[in-house]
Amino acid sequence: MTIEEALDCEWLSRARKIYPWDWAFHPQLGRAMRLIEHGEVPETICDALENIPYEEWLRYVEYALSTHRAEATVFLEFIAENHYDDGWRWNAKQILEDI
Repeated sequence: MTIEEALDCEWLSRARKIYPWDWAFHPQLGRAMRLIEHGEVPETICDALENIPYEEWLRYVEYALSTHRAEATVFLEFIAENHYDDGWRWNAKQILEDI
């Protein structure tokens, strides 16, 4: 196990709390949670969440907004302006309008 993987494993229990129904994507959620906690750039967080189902993505955004609002806002703004996927951009814009 690499140091990165070990650090990500520490976040699995939190990932299980924000989305307890399907554990398949908990490693990705845990990694993204760690990255936002440490103020990582939005591109890196997007990479961690790539191919994650919408419901898990939404729970992650809710978590990020409640715990790291400034970083989550920067993350959503980055997605709204730069993400290649129309769905990601639309969802980010909708959330930004609501906050």
